[in-house]
Amino acid sequence: MACLLAVAFGLRAELCSAITGACWQELLAGVEAQMDVLVFSGVFLVEQYDLVPLIRKKVQAGVRFRLLVGDEKSDAVQQRAIDEGTPGGLEGRIQLMRRYLAEVAELDGVKIRTHGTTLYNSMYRFDDQLLVNPHVYGALAGQSPVLQFKRHPNGTVWDHYLKSFEQVWRCAKPEKGE
Repeated sequence: MACLLAVAFGLRAELCSAITGACWQELLAGVEAQMDVLVFSGVFLVEQYDLVPLIRKKVQAGVRFRLLVGDEKSDAVQQRAIDEGTPGGLEGRIQLMRRYLAEVAELDGVKIRTHGTTLYNSMYRFDDQLLVNPHVYGALAGQSPVLQFKRHPNGTVWDHYLKSFEQVWRCAKPEKGE
């Protein structure tokens, strides 16, 4: 894909906010089978890239969505908000995201859960593409780097990150519809 910004093993990395709108649009529009997201908020996906209408359209084509959003009341979220200097702000962004996602929570193929884990990385999976946004202490997610990985049959990095996603998924609380 033309929009790939970083390659496994740190050959090149950009700040998450440096990912262009065209790149996000290409990744979102290109999803054909599975999209997984692990974030605290991720509200930018809805407000800048129309995630909710995209989900409605894509589930009709058989795409599956698993969305993990933070529990705004959890200790981990509240501590992260303090660490990044936005007490109350992160919690509000999470509430917005959960409200937006409630519109698609009942659709077949959409699963939404909330988690209170310490979030070391945000993850965005688009079929065989994976964006990993390692969080830097005291910085907003958009001010932190993003790494991009492609799934390879003999690769271990992809499986390592997806195992982490699955661990959070198993301990997360289902939202409506699941």
